[in-house]
Amino acid sequence: MGVAALPGSDQGLPALVYYAIAYAATNLAAFAVVLAVQRERRSVDVSAFAGLGARHPWWTATLVLSLLSLVGIPPLSGFVGKLEVFTAAIDAGQAWLAVIAVINTVISLFYYLRVIAPTVLEPAPDAPAPAPPARSAPLAGALWIAALATVAVGVVAEPLLTLAERATMLGG
Repeated sequence: MGVAALPGSDQGLPALVYYAIAYAATNLAAFAVVLAVQRERRSVDVSAFAGLGARHPWWTATLVLSLLSLVGIPPLSGFVGKLEVFTAAIDAGQAWLAVIAVINTVISLFYYLRVIAPTVLEPAPDAPAPAPPARSAPLAGALWIAALATVAVGVVAEPLLTLAERATMLGG
């Protein structure tokens, strides 16, 4: 959508740059948790996330923040990114594309909640003890940095958007 808005909106490129930053941080956070769960539970099925909140509250917080950011919940980075890209599409005369994206976002909420719900609502399955937690300094660092970026990029959006706008003016 951001790419489609490029020819028709001055907001298109700054919105696309900001969205790429927000999307990268958010996906890094989500996939770092998925990797940690896969290492510990030897699975990434939805059932592997059951009881994660009780066993690993920081992993769960990171996962929930990242998935809610992907949905576009304020004040997370995904909200500002989507808002900017939607605004650029509307400015480019492509409101129909923004409407389709909003509908897609609402539909995606179902899939994200399918992962979030077991992590916080279900107890861990009565199964053999899982493998020891995957304590890896690089993985822990990635979790912390990505979770922080997911929140910070949304909270301090204005300076980043201004920077993206200035950078795009230099290039054109």
